[in-house]
Amino acid sequence: MTNNRSKMSLADLSQAFEQAERLKLTQDNKVKFKITFNSQLEEMYSFGTIHDITDPDSKKQLDNEEKISLYSIFGQFVDKTVNRSITNVEANYARDDDLNDHTYDPVGGEHKQTKHFSLDEQRKSKFRIHGYYNDYGYFVVTRMDWCHTYHLRRDRQCRERT
Repeated sequence: MTNNRSKMSLADLSQAFEQAERLKLTQDNKVKFKITFNSQLEEMYSFGTIHDITDPDSKKQLDNEEKISLYSIFGQFVDKTVNRSITNVEANYARDDDLNDHTYDPVGGEHKQTKHFSLDEQRKSKFRIHGYYNDYGYFVVTRMDWCHTYHLRRDRQCRERT
């Protein structure tokens, strides 16, 4: 019987160590939640797409008051999560992981599990942000999902391909 550990490359060991470090960051109650936009947002989920969004329930485009409300909700989320621990933010805002949703980290050069956050503690808002934790513990936003349409679009695209 061969020892699989001896066959791990240095790159594999390095990646395993980095993953363990990231896990430690997200589980440490002292590590603060930090949010960044250091990569381009996905095309259909940028700040500018708020003008093109149709509410999936009402099937109507958002009016100016609703758009302002969504911007306000985002601002409140930032205000409330600054100086909180990652553990606290995840306990109050994180949604269940979608194991089929990964994001490429261009800096780290690898695909990472995408995290989804509701932007209110009651989790009633349809507004979600999606992203991943980079190697420095920052949450990198990749999608502004204004009316929680990401899964609807993705599922529709999958059905159309089959």
